[in-house]
Amino acid sequence: MEHWQVKRPLYPLSCLAASLVILFGGLILSKEPLFALYLTALCLLYLPFGYGGVLARVLPLVVLLGALTGGLTGLVNTSVLSGLLTAGRIVLLGLSALTLLALPPIQLTRCLTQLHVPRILTLGMLVTVRFVPVLLLESRRVLEAMRTRGVSAVAFRPAAFYRAFFIPLLMRIINIADILSLSLETRGFDLNDKKATVWRPVCFTVRDALFPVAVTALTLAAFIVHRYFGGWPGSAI
Repeated sequence: MEHWQVKRPLYPLSCLAASLVILFGGLILSKEPLFALYLTALCLLYLPFGYGGVLARVLPLVVLLGALTGGLTGLVNTSVLSGLLTAGRIVLLGLSALTLLALPPIQLTRCLTQLHVPRILTLGMLVTVRFVPVLLLESRRVLEAMRTRGVSAVAFRPAAFYRAFFIPLLMRIINIADILSLSLETRGFDLNDKKATVWRPVCFTVRDALFPVAVTALTLAAFIVHRYFGGWPGSAI
């Protein structure tokens, strides 16, 4: 997900706090007529903080996923409103995770280390966050190697899929795990070592404080407006 990262990511805890406010506040507002305006305001709020590029990549994906999910929900429930609400919630989920998607994993690890979080948690979180991108990268490499050797249509040939894709990918994952273990041993990594140093400390700036404050203010403003406007007719879903 490196192509989703920004030049100046926000402070990790600011991203987490803003994401929680957007998610839970948006879910409460999801049945109201102003929900679409709330989502639009969130998109505009991301722009001055440098997340316009990430928004341009993520928004079409979540809108498409929301449209498909909402369409299926509307057909099953025979209700257009139900489909719209489901689609809006999918878009809300994508927007709430936007800053976290653009956050480099090492940035989060450095932040937690500065806060003296146990090293077993910081290491486990870093490995967990990096697992999916590494798995996708290795999968692409195996598929490219297969195409080079003239192996194709593996999805429709289980035997070829097993021999040419699954086994090489599994062996590559095992090798990566061995290299990671050896790297930790070589560097003298100790879970009980409390004197960890951070090469590039993550600093909390005014910009990092403004974003969660702006998100909270926007959500509170939406709640205030909700007090003076009714919800969807029959919105108890």
